[in-house]
Amino acid sequence: MEDRIKKFVWKGRIPLLVGGFAGNFSGTDLPDHFIILGIIGCGVFVGLLEVTKQKFYPTMNEESGCGIIFLLIAISIIIRQLFW
Repeated sequence: MEDRIKKFVWKGRIPLLVGGFAGNFSGTDLPDHFIILGIIGCGVFVGLLEVTKQKFYPTMNEESGCGIIFLLIAISIIIRQLFW
């Protein structure tokens, strides 16, 4: 069961990260155009992460990748709590 979860998270890492980062804007009272720009910025950031992973870490497996995804989402939640 654990291997199936790791494979699922690894295959869906891009939507998970974009959703995790962009979800931080949902509870704010920012204007809509700032939220849209933030979501687009999150997508660009995750795309750059993906390109960096493919270039520098082509042999990354599901186990270490899932750990990195967890850390990125946890850091985004901590940053949101600090600034909002």
